[in-house]
Amino acid sequence: MVVCDFSFVLDSAYAALNLGGPQLRAFESVYRHVVRELRRPRLLIHLRCDPSTELERIRKRNRSEELSLRIDYVAGLNNAVKRHVARAARQTKVLSIDSAARDFAHREPVRKEITAEVLAALDSLKSN
Repeated sequence: MVVCDFSFVLDSAYAALNLGGPQLRAFESVYRHVVRELRRPRLLIHLRCDPSTELERIRKRNRSEELSLRIDYVAGLNNAVKRHVARAARQTKVLSIDSAARDFAHREPVRKEITAEVLAALDSLKSN
């Protein structure tokens, strides 16, 4: 089993939000080719977070490249991700986690709960 912490769903959402015209067409062409070459993921973990909490966390990280982000951009990205996750869910199991309500980064009991949920979701794929 291969596990990674990136997703072509996220790349596609970023491209839809940030690219246009020839750049978007070039991305989509490469994207289609890469997706054909790779196996489709069996599980997609979608971490949902409201834009204000997400922006607050981004600000706390204090990364220079993120300082200019605005809440409308974060909300737009969240909406793009939501659309792309919905499309992926037609062929891939999705485990959706509200990371605003369940702060697994700072709360060990929540991290254990979510780990159990992820392991259960992975285990359920064995029977498929």
